[in-house]
Amino acid sequence: MASGAVRNALGIGTDGAPSLTLPFTDRRARFAAVLRRVASDHGALVVTGPSGTGKSALVLSTVAELENAEPANFQAVVVNLRELPSTSIELQHVLG
Repeated sequence: MASGAVRNALGIGTDGAPSLTLPFTDRRARFAAVLRRVASDHGALVVTGPSGTGKSALVLSTVAELENAEPANFQAVVVNLRELPSTSIELQHVLG
């Protein structure tokens, strides 16, 4: 799963802790509002942009936040298009 490779911090300080944390607080709130609207109107959302700009970190943290806050009303499947299974049967297995 992509979430294992996504970082929300850069660098390591002398104490072993991340030296720069990327909270995305304002972006996450705006993205959550868009995600709720799009999910209810269209059912799917594709997030694209240049490599290394924080798309995965933003999407995964926002989805986790919404799932925790609204478990009965919000469910999401996050798909990393770079790591899709090679067959539809494998994809079904991954999705459950």
